[in-house]
Amino acid sequence: MCGVAGVVALKREPLCGEAPSVVRRMAASLTHRGPDDDGYYNNEAVAFGFRRLAVIDLDTGAQPLCANDERIVGMFNGEIYNYVELRRQLVGRGYVFRTESDTEVMLNAYQEYGLDFVAKLRGMFAIAIWDGRSRQVVICRDRIGKKPLFYSTSGNQFAFASELTALYAWGRLGPKIDPISVDHYLSLLCVPAPRTILQNAFKLPPAHLLVVDTTNGSTDLRRYWRPSYRPDYSLSPDQHAERLRETLSEAVRLRLRSDVPLGVFLSGGIDSTIVAGLVSRMVTGGRSFSMGFSDPRFDESQCAARTARRFGLQHHEEHIAPDSIGPGDLLAMLNYLDEPLGDSSFVPTFQVAAMARRHVTVALSGDGGDELFAGYSSYGVLGRLNQLAGVPGGILRAAALLSGNAAADVAALSSAAAGRLWRLQKAFAVAAMPEAARAARLRSYFWDADKERLGVGEFRDAVRSADATCESWLGREWDVHDDCEDPIARSMASEFATTLVDDLLVKVDRASMAVSLEVRCPLLDHEVVEVAAAIPMRYKRRGERGKMVLKAACADLLPDEVAHGKKRGFELSFGDWFTRRPWRDFLCDALSPESVGRLGLFKPREVVKLRDQLIADPEATTSPLSAYQQRNRVWLLMVLHLWHDRLRRSAGAMVTR
Repeated sequence: MCGVAGVVALKREPLCGEAPSVVRRMAASLTHRGPDDDGYYNNEAVAFGFRRLAVIDLDTGAQPLCANDERIVGMFNGEIYNYVELRRQLVGRGYVFRTESDTEVMLNAYQEYGLDFVAKLRGMFAIAIWDGRSRQVVICRDRIGKKPLFYSTSGNQFAFASELTALYAWGRLGPKIDPISVDHYLSLLCVPAPRTILQNAFKLPPAHLLVVDTTNGSTDLRRYWRPSYRPDYSLSPDQHAERLRETLSEAVRLRLRSDVPLGVFLSGGIDSTIVAGLVSRMVTGGRSFSMGFSDPRFDESQCAARTARRFGLQHHEEHIAPDSIGPGDLLAMLNYLDEPLGDSSFVPTFQVAAMARRHVTVALSGDGGDELFAGYSSYGVLGRLNQLAGVPGGILRAAALLSGNAAADVAALSSAAAGRLWRLQKAFAVAAMPEAARAARLRSYFWDADKERLGVGEFRDAVRSADATCESWLGREWDVHDDCEDPIARSMASEFATTLVDDLLVKVDRASMAVSLEVRCPLLDHEVVEVAAAIPMRYKRRGERGKMVLKAACADLLPDEVAHGKKRGFELSFGDWFTRRPWRDFLCDALSPESVGRLGLFKPREVVKLRDQLIADPEATTSPLSAYQQRNRVWLLMVLHLWHDRLRRSAGAMVTR
């Protein structure tokens, strides 16, 4: 795992003499991603910088690397898992290799297949290639979006990097916040591609490549892969399960290729247990890593420890409690977020990655199982709402109004009764919405009306623009997946393409790279994704039972307490942290009227009201919001303002021309 950065001259204008030193600064900002080595290449058109975390070919795997045709130079962040098989094919076509690295395999594949080379790669990657023959730069990102790649253009320069922070070091990116991105962030906890939190900076979307022609300055963005969600009824449930087991086993086997020690994250849930079980059958002496929680609602550490013993893994675990980390620890973790991420599970992810890094350089995870096999409880909620949607809309809206009025009337007498009525009110209101809006509302932490009430200035204007809001954007994303068989399948496909990529995978990438740990996700192997996408929904989920086909495929690996246990989220129960010092003082300072005013997007009184409601009533017993929604609203606002304070302090160094 590594970090890449580069600057490209456009329209035949040669790079200025300071470009190599600029790229060195950009690469230096990525040292945490690659602490083992650095490398550079430059000519009149391009300057490439690289930071290396050595995992494959420790002796000759340096980058950037020149191909046999020395006019082609490339580098990448990630791993090509099928590089052994692809190398064998290329040798058969006459290629001679000077190293044992997957980088050279990637470059020779580009020489052989042109832009179609990326379809040959099975792995996670963010690639940059300079082709001196065509005077083009090609950047591309893996199919799922496991590895990040940002880019921007200013004047006659194009720049790219593994993290947005490296573009700050470029010196040409302004610190202007994009209000539409803030709207999306408040809904989804993240900023989905291709936007970033800043104007004029973009994420390369997953499964895309971008060709930059240095001669005329043109760019050509192309999508090279899209999974099909058309269900395959030609196979029986058992046949689908058998095919899934075979493909997943191969994905795990390929991810065990490493020249450094590796282990596996083990939460006690179904997905990580399956991965750990497959690993234990392929290697001996493996290690597993778990994070426990003081709140029993989220703690699976005892189950994980029993599972590790069953598989013969050397198990390591730590626990998170309110007094085990402090505000200073949180700030240190958040410093690795190049743009705000409102997912509080970043904290335990960071902690388990740091623990694992003390023992291994590579860890396998179970990420992706919920999105592929309908594991989230929200899919069950969506199913019930879809059934309720059969009631005429006028009746549903009237029921919502009556429930809301009743909740307000009984709130002073019984908070529990009011809570049930508020939940009914929301259920009736959401069921009355169109299908796409219904699914979008379930995924949103702040709704459009909430954001308009909260916002001022440019942000309020963005929320009032019907085409700009996150709910409108999610509706358009929903329409893309017209090959899905039902609303739950469409919701899964939409979530896979958006929040999986820009929340879950960003969380894992930034947390693991902060401690120089490589994380591999076999369930997100693109061939596993293709197999899973073709499995009919009826084989994945029925009522409240999810992951049925995955459980059937891996039944021999799942202890009963895992297969039939209650699903627990990997998240912090931080609501009551802010009721006592020093966390309360920290929150009050982060969301003070002065801090909110400096950001200039929200009404300070509205933000302070949310903050104080969490401090006074962390379980939301007197609020129409659920405790989950209330604490996550405050957390994501806190993270945004902390990020902005850091941006404001560094803004002077971001724009030098």
